Amino acid sequence: MIPQSVLNELVPYEFPDSDISKELLASFDGAPELQQRLTLWAEATKNELRLALRDDPKLDQRLSSCSGVAVGIFELDGPPRGDFNGFPFVGGYQFGIGILQGKSEDEMDIEGRNELSFGSTRYSLPIFDLQVEYQPHKNGLQGFPAVHYQEAGNACALTAGHVVGNTRKGKTVPLICSDCGASALLQRRTFPALDAVEITFPCGGPYYFHGGGAHQDALSLRRARKGETVELHFGDTGLRRGTVMNDVSSYSEIISGAAAVLLYIDSHGARGDSGSLVSSIFKDSENRDALSMYLGEVGVKTADGFFKQCGYAIDLRQVTDVMGLSGPFYGEFQ
Repeated sequence: MIPQSVLNELVPYEFPDSDISKELLASFDGAPELQQRLTLWAEATKNELRLALRDDPKLDQRLSSCSGVAVGIFELDGPPRGDFNGFPFVGGYQFGIGILQGKSEDEMDIEGRNELSFGSTRYSLPIFDLQVEYQPHKNGLQGFPAVHYQEAGNACALTAGHVVGNTRKGKTVPLICSDCGASALLQRRTFPALDAVEITFPCGGPYYFHGGGAHQDALSLRRARKGETVELHFGDTGLRRGTVMNDVSSYSEIISGAAAVLLYIDSHGARGDSGSLVSSIFKDSENRDALSMYLGEVGVKTADGFFKQCGYAIDLRQVTDVMGLSGPFYGEFQ
């Protein structure tokens, strides 16, 4: 996990002044000030990047041909070239924009601007090119559900789409009930970009679920915040904690202002952990929130060869919205 003392220094102490910031502030509902600052600056950065693309055809071409745009916190082996006011390199970490490509470092497009300035303010942050390679963490034998819920009278759950492969609707998938060991069946798919499917448990699902949730409180679904410490409930590896580093948008999501679907966390599991729940940390005074569903490991390499392994996950709130699910939802905790 990234130390709080480091996170605190990565962005300006003031909140960005924008309509986006005001809208987000209203949705934070008591979130720690540090998470608010990091998340607000990330959203302000996307907005500023969207404006910059209108006046910089080369940057527009660079982003339109990449595999994704990550905004948030990055681990580097040294400070990026340039003088970035308000966004310092601290303890091996830098807040900025990563242009993601699936090419080797020899083929990466590193031409063009390497910073983004915030309008008439004195603030600026770095833009760097990164090579990424995704490794879904399925093992072909066992996957895990993230959340359980009732749908049309059936005991259902969400898991990663790549876990079930080409399985047809109504057929057995490599997931079992954590209570009785009964097999699950594929119920329906969403579109491939979300990498999520709905499964059903003919047995009724785990005891805490088919008992009407009497043994577990229902979860709230919300977006993860930058710099937030989260719990990764790996079905095979076990419980771990990590820090939400950044989220990844497509070029069209940057242009349209749509919320990012994918996020990176500085902790990952192993083969067999796909589909596991990522939640807020457990506190005695409040319930956990369901944040995302773990998909696998991503290797991130900078243009100068520094390599970092992270976990990547998909936003659960967006998945449930697309699938028209309203809950209540119950977590598959470890």
